[in-house]
Amino acid sequence: MNHKAWAPKKLPLRLLRISRVLSSELSALLELTRIVTIIRICHLKLPENFDVINARLLSLDMKVDSKPGYPQTLAIGLASGSLLQVLPRVAESVGQIWNTVRSATNSKQS
Repeated sequence: MNHKAWAPKKLPLRLLRISRVLSSELSALLELTRIVTIIRICHLKLPENFDVINARLLSLDMKVDSKPGYPQTLAIGLASGSLLQVLPRVAESVGQIWNTVRSATNSKQS
């Protein structure tokens, strides 16, 4: 019985080199596939992020547009200042009218 027939045969040197090259190329191919997958996932998420950012920018733009500018703010300030100066006089006049009406109704009841 020949024991050499049962022993595993060694690969020829050329096949060994080819298998090493193929395994390194396969690992590089797997790495590229992983990178492409990551890029695709990021690409799918980008429109969602852009939509969120765009919505926030539109919201801020509407808020800025709804606020008055400098001339409108100055006009509002002047109007409120004059109102604050006139309001005590108006309240005093209303109080005097109220007291006059009350005293007139009290004198008629007596």
